[in-house]
Amino acid sequence: MKSFKINLFVLFCGLMFFASCKSNKEQNLSGVYVNDGRSEFSVASDTLIISELNSESMTFLIERHTGFNSIKNGRMLPRQYEQSKWVGNWDANHQVLTEGQYGRQIRISPDHQGILLRTTPYQKVKN
Repeated sequence: MKSFKINLFVLFCGLMFFASCKSNKEQNLSGVYVNDGRSEFSVASDTLIISELNSESMTFLIERHTGFNSIKNGRMLPRQYEQSKWVGNWDANHQVLTEGQYGRQIRISPDHQGILLRTTPYQKVKN
């Protein structure tokens, strides 16, 4: 009987391990992601807010908030802001969130610390 309980415990631990592996692979995309960039022409900060719209169809709302300062003749111009919203569908087979109108694609970063919008990395700062 003691052997049966130990085997049952080991089986339970194994199932929990495999369940956690699956949930990591199908990582929850919802959250707030940020990216900061700088070039000789501008300084920008970008925020993506991803929230699930429909869990059955795996549809997500993506809100993008961008603040930037243009640099002209070595001088930083006043801060400007842009916002956009779009809807994307998660493709579990290809592990990509695709927006239909412009074809934007969001993938989970290979290091699992954030996401990639095209090739631009964003770090997750809030669930």
